[in-house]
Amino acid sequence: MSKVVPFTRSADYLHQRAIINRREGHMLDALELTRRALEKDPENIDYELDLAQVLCELGLYVESNRILTRMLARDQTLSECYFGMANNFYGMNDADASYKALMCFLSEDPQSANRPEVGELLHNLFVARTLMGQKSRRKARSLKLAAKGLQLMRSGELAEAEQSLKRSLQVSPRQSETRALLAMCLAMRGDKKTAVKELDRALRLSRPPIRTLAIAAQIFGSTGNPEAASDLMDRAAARNPDGAELRTLLDAACDLKMDERVYALSQKALSEAPYDRTLLHLCAAAIVNTGRPFERAAHCWARIKRLEPGDEVAAWCLAHPDAKPLPYAYRLPEDEVKARAKRLAEVAQDGVACVEAAWADSPDLRQAVRWAVESGDPLFLRAGVSLLAAAESPEAETLLRQVMIEPAAPQSVKHQALTLLGLRGAKPPFLMTGEDKFSLASAGDSGQMPRLPLAYRRVLKRAVYTGMSLQEDFPARLTMLWLRFASALGDTLPALKDLNGWAAALNLCLTELDKLDVSADELADLFRCSRRKMEHMARRILRLAPLESKEKAHEPD
Repeated sequence: MSKVVPFTRSADYLHQRAIINRREGHMLDALELTRRALEKDPENIDYELDLAQVLCELGLYVESNRILTRMLARDQTLSECYFGMANNFYGMNDADASYKALMCFLSEDPQSANRPEVGELLHNLFVARTLMGQKSRRKARSLKLAAKGLQLMRSGELAEAEQSLKRSLQVSPRQSETRALLAMCLAMRGDKKTAVKELDRALRLSRPPIRTLAIAAQIFGSTGNPEAASDLMDRAAARNPDGAELRTLLDAACDLKMDERVYALSQKALSEAPYDRTLLHLCAAAIVNTGRPFERAAHCWARIKRLEPGDEVAAWCLAHPDAKPLPYAYRLPEDEVKARAKRLAEVAQDGVACVEAAWADSPDLRQAVRWAVESGDPLFLRAGVSLLAAAESPEAETLLRQVMIEPAAPQSVKHQALTLLGLRGAKPPFLMTGEDKFSLASAGDSGQMPRLPLAYRRVLKRAVYTGMSLQEDFPARLTMLWLRFASALGDTLPALKDLNGWAAALNLCLTELDKLDVSADELADLFRCSRRKMEHMARRILRLAPLESKEKAHEPD
């Protein structure tokens, strides 16, 4: 009897098949084959770049950027990654970020300007940026303030969001979308009476845009007027929206739990973006919530699994066919989210040393932190970054770099990640998106940290780890203060014994400067050190590195 010899497909064979499928338009097959090729040959840069390119062509721009960021974190000479990012940002309608990424690429590889695809992107960006430049300065400033207000709303900083939106309207009062956002912010703060007044002003402006109508519908729905909400949604849908306007209307329908409307709108949106994971989930959830056959929903989630085999949301939904109604938010069920949040909190309470050990020994903790970073929830993002402050590994560094380009991450969290990268002596470039769009950020004086003795680095690490929970800007300020103090001690730094005491003293300097509601006893308990020693160390720090104001703490010597 002859033996059957199994046919093992090589990485190169899989890659070539992926290229053929991509050429023929079979993008999901191309994606799967490229992933398999990379699994067989994980060091192959060409395979990795192709994977990022396939994701870009599928419209999965954020996922593509994550791969390119990881590649640049490993090797800063991979200039092709900048070109990939430029294409991704262009696909995300961020012309400014795309242009800056493309300039980074051309500065590293000037000869590439002759490539047809580079020339085409340059032309498209020139047109887009020219159109952007035609806006009046007043309107541009108004829109920037409105965008900042929206970001603050998403981060839960409602008081600051309200002020930013009001300043935007002072600059340009006839921006109906901004006024509608202000109304939503006021409603979220509990001032529904004023919210309705602002909403009425927004709707009285000439032909309010679809975004304004959608926001108004959400507010009316939240204030107990479903008829008005439905009428506004009908008005918006009658304009036959597409692209970003369609997505805005779909988000409003989800918020209002208009299941049939979610189903219809998600179907239309999928015809424009058939590989969008969020849209596929919305469609699947709407199928379940409207009582249609589960098999149709399962088809959508199976498609998501093909796009991203490790997708936990799709896996959970497929494993729970009786779950109903399903939330439209693309996230794990509340019980699972709470369990992961509890796990993060429990580990965080144990201190730096315990986090370091848990990170090395616990795959489920690393998974939970990755989930937190990619969740899109500012609260979980902050929790994830706090744990990454104590974790020492290449994976932790990669995740910190990823935070800096995550669309949902607040700018304050991105700056925390940047400071932490500087503390561990990470090599540039540091890529950041947000208020200033795409930039090569500087880690500042934190890059000096590797030159300090180990004990001094450990003090700062412990100070930053706890300080992050006290105030968002503490990491950068603690770093600067400690560097000033170390510099004042001279070239020969004395040995340190009570590391926790020094870390506590650093935080005490800033909590007292900012008049935070944190007592010296509480700080001593947090760091498990003597209050008397902590206060003595704080006085010594301030003698050599005095701080006159919050602004002074940010200033380099």
